[in-house]
Amino acid sequence: MIRTSPRFDVLPSLSGRRRLAVLNLAAAGLLAVAALAPRIASGSTMRLTASPASVAAGSPTTISGSGFAKRQSGYITLDDAPGTPVSFRATGRGALSITLPIASKEVAGAHLVVARTTAGATLASTSLTVLPPLSSPTTTPRPTATPSPTATPSPTSTPAPTATTAPIATPGTYKFDDEFDGTALGAIWGTGAHWTGLSEAVASRSQSSVANGVLTISAVRAGTGWKSDLVDTWGRWTQKYGFFEARLRFTAGYGAWPAFWLAEDWTSGHTNELDINETLANPVGGNRGDTSARYYATIHYDSPSGGKWSSGSFAYNSPTDLAGGWHTYAMDWRADHITFYVDGVAWKTFTDAAHIPSVAMPVIFNLAMGGWAGSTTSTTPGPTVLQVDWVRVKP
Repeated sequence: MIRTSPRFDVLPSLSGRRRLAVLNLAAAGLLAVAALAPRIASGSTMRLTASPASVAAGSPTTISGSGFAKRQSGYITLDDAPGTPVSFRATGRGALSITLPIASKEVAGAHLVVARTTAGATLASTSLTVLPPLSSPTTTPRPTATPSPTATPSPTSTPAPTATTAPIATPGTYKFDDEFDGTALGAIWGTGAHWTGLSEAVASRSQSSVANGVLTISAVRAGTGWKSDLVDTWGRWTQKYGFFEARLRFTAGYGAWPAFWLAEDWTSGHTNELDINETLANPVGGNRGDTSARYYATIHYDSPSGGKWSSGSFAYNSPTDLAGGWHTYAMDWRADHITFYVDGVAWKTFTDAAHIPSVAMPVIFNLAMGGWAGSTTSTTPGPTVLQVDWVRVKP
């Protein structure tokens, strides 16, 4: 006789009545265990998501889950970090939502958020990008008013400046100022649907979020491509000439292409465009020449007669990697010249007045993947992010 289960080897030695009693007891025990075990719906898959999927060290993120066992208990950790795990208990529908604090000393980079049972078995995981803390000694505060002097003494001497720095405005002179202090993008920011593509990525407003005084655009993998976003003020706010400045930071990754720029509506057939910062943010030391230690500024001119012209891209080569740190990027746009700045210091001035655009344009931020930056790879972080601390425009 072929035995179907070795655990019942003892049964042949028992009488028929006793054998039946043993089988009944075993069946009752199995039913009791099944009743105590968490029930998972047929075909369900446990999933975790982090929102935002990129967060500064010292700030929290919300971890949501679905497909878990009904009232499943467990805990969530970051890369098995030695810090205190956060306990959870799923709902009767197998969902969960908890706040996961990120330690201020957490190492910046890609991490894994893991949900485990109370016994330590892995249930599900999701990726999370940790950025350096938001606090930074290089923060540029809004300038304070300069009080009028009560007397004007005779000047002794005026020393020559050692570097050309960005002009400082007094309060009330900003024509546009968004500090991203709310919990969502303001109505002045549009969907950018009239701009063409983000290379390997498609635009989705779900990839833009505002928290802790920062706008974050996150690019995540979606099928064989990416999902990212572009935000702009087209149709809501534009300006011709002025001083445009933003404080930004971004993560490096093959194919990452963050940008801060102005452009005339492309659906009109015109291509006037001013690129304040385009970074081909491939990792420094990688096998591509364009890295996150270099960014480009470019002037595209479209004459009223239809002639199109480009200055070519001016390259700023930084002595240090620009990725991961906060930096200010600016452009002083005038009728007879354009000057580009990084961290308050001018590095390029263009004086060909015949090829300087003279039409009002909106402010644009986007995070493209691939294209000019080269293809993304399996090592490209998902998410890859562009963050904006503030954007300010003066006359």
